[in-house]
Amino acid sequence: MIQTVTAINIKSIPYSESSAIVHVFSKEYGKLSLMAKGIKKSKTGNQGKLSTFFLNKYHIRSSSKSSIKTITCIENLEIFEGLSKDYDKLKNAYEVLWLVNSVIQEDHPAPRLFTETLKALKIIEHTHESEHTETVNKFKKMILEHEGVLNTQAKTISIDMALEKYIGKQIIKL
Repeated sequence: MIQTVTAINIKSIPYSESSAIVHVFSKEYGKLSLMAKGIKKSKTGNQGKLSTFFLNKYHIRSSSKSSIKTITCIENLEIFEGLSKDYDKLKNAYEVLWLVNSVIQEDHPAPRLFTETLKALKIIEHTHESEHTETVNKFKKMILEHEGVLNTQAKTISIDMALEKYIGKQIIKL
């Protein structure tokens, strides 16, 4: 059965001599791992579409033999080119995707979080550095609210401490 998902690429890792696994955050299913068979040897130019910060429409096929879905077709919808041209934008955008990757479980739809992730990436791409920190902090708070772990009754809220406690790792600042 072929399904269509709209997804932001989080990362792509080599799988074999010719294939790769791309981790995406999709509107329909949440975080997914997708197999791109033969992508490295393909002459279609699709390998570049697996780069981080690409928004793609994937046509995927499920198999009863494997838990990982296979990509049958990739349509590029948007490239966040402005992020790679500025270190601060890139750093903040990676932090947003790192948070999504750390918090969201595989196959758990989160359409609001998907929309907010796209919104945060667009704001970071099109604004100045002073607005990036505010955008990332709002995104962190929204993730904690989404996960139901933000204590809004506390007099002082340290978003970074709450995230560190929830994720179980110290947040890495580049």
